[in-house]
Amino acid sequence: MWAGERDLQCGVLRFNAQTDEFSVVGGCQLSGTRFYYGLDVHPQTGEIWACDVLANRIVRLSPTGSCLQAIPMPSGYTGVPTGLSIHSGGRYLHVTNQGDRIDAYDIQLGQWTAVTTVANVSSLYGLQWIEEPFTFAPHPGNNNADGGGSVSFFGIAIDPSLCMLWVSDYVRGDLFSVGLQSQQVFWRGSIDTGRKLGLGIALQPKCIAHQGDVNADNCVDDADLLEVLFVFEQTGDDLGRVDVNCDRVVDDADLLIVLFNFGGGC
Repeated sequence: MWAGERDLQCGVLRFNAQTDEFSVVGGCQLSGTRFYYGLDVHPQTGEIWACDVLANRIVRLSPTGSCLQAIPMPSGYTGVPTGLSIHSGGRYLHVTNQGDRIDAYDIQLGQWTAVTTVANVSSLYGLQWIEEPFTFAPHPGNNNADGGGSVSFFGIAIDPSLCMLWVSDYVRGDLFSVGLQSQQVFWRGSIDTGRKLGLGIALQPKCIAHQGDVNADNCVDDADLLEVLFVFEQTGDDLGRVDVNCDRVVDDADLLIVLFNFGGGC
């Protein structure tokens, strides 16, 4: 799972749901003060896209957190980017602006393409694709879920495979999981006392097939080959990018993909 971190400007954080621990992934170079709010994971590439809210831009990161691109908001843009969601087809993303507009960006063409104004709305924050975009983040809430006082629920993500809802607390930097059937709320952890989380939460797929760039540095080379060899014959659901073809085992098939594309992008 990915989350944006606010106060220490670390960029994007990874949350391990098995150990309930946060770690820093990375982000793009600071442009003034860097606060990452809404974010999403590209369903085909595994890249992380996030709203760099105060810099008025969208940032694109590799699956390992390296900065790939910083995209300014379109000319004449009003407000600041807050929520972000990528369509399941992978071509379009939409961004809310803390007001009444949703901007569309064509990832394939690399340009902003459309603006939608939502009637009778003034505070669009979170965004989630269902079959069309809907706002999806109550802001703020007031709950005593972990016994620590009031919280402000901002980011929300649904894990349908586990029938679970994930919710972030902006003010205290806490993360909660909620059983959709049991309706039980569990406090999962906090980044650090006194630090805030951004608005966005995005679930990372267990595996996304690719063409051999295991370390996501845009070059298929010896480093990728070594990563596959180092875990050769390992099996499981959480192998990550070393399972190049996503068949739950690191084997000759993964090596062949790396070798076939060796030198690509370098």
